[in-house]
Amino acid sequence: MYNYMQCSMMMFGSRVRFGITYKSNQPGFQIYTRKYFHNFKVAISNENYEGAQGCNLPSINAYIISEKKKIGVYSCLDYKPIQTWNVPASTEDSEILYINVSKDDKKIGVAMGRHVIKDQYKLTEIMIYAFEEDLGEY
Repeated sequence: MYNYMQCSMMMFGSRVRFGITYKSNQPGFQIYTRKYFHNFKVAISNENYEGAQGCNLPSINAYIISEKKKIGVYSCLDYKPIQTWNVPASTEDSEILYINVSKDDKKIGVAMGRHVIKDQYKLTEIMIYAFEEDLGEY
């Protein structure tokens, strides 16, 4: 293959957005950025997920998405829902602010509250859901 960059060494960042080229016995180096992103990703849903939180569940090959007061567990293979439930809130304007999963994927921690202003939140309650082996659900 022909060396179009006229370099002796080429390195790429972890996300392959930037490249650095270096030529032996020459001062300095050149930095390149990617002009086009051809990831060819396909949308699986056309819903609005603004403000949603998400986590992976690698042990059961699934992922979790929380929207306002609803949590859904979806399969990574066919993107179909495995289980969904509504989280009870003490106030009407509460919503899910944070969601986190334990290292063994057996517990889900949910922090409920509301947006006060811009990037400030008021946390009102914390809930933990545990995975039931017998039923295969949270």
